[in-house]
Amino acid sequence: MAWLGIQTVSTTGDTPVQVELGVRCQQTLVKNFGENDIWVGVESDATKTEGMARIPAGTAQVVGGNVNGPWPYEAFDTLYIISDASETDSVEVQPVQY
Repeated sequence: MAWLGIQTVSTTGDTPVQVELGVRCQQTLVKNFGENDIWVGVESDATKTEGMARIPAGTAQVVGGNVNGPWPYEAFDTLYIISDASETDSVEVQPVQY
């Protein structure tokens, strides 16, 4: 069976949660099953207002690295997730393009 690399992540209110993907990738699918919006970025110093993508509750989004990097995106192996509230197992992350 192929390695899917899916991780379920809990959030901690207003504290960035570091998610090690286990592989360098160019895009990852992030699903927000929680009741609060989340913000996702590929840099540890990103904030909700700069460098992060907002993913509303109950939705999903593909997150990619710097579009000005090497073709087609700069690869990354870590995501940072911020939420307004703590929620258990509320986010699912899966690398989708290597």
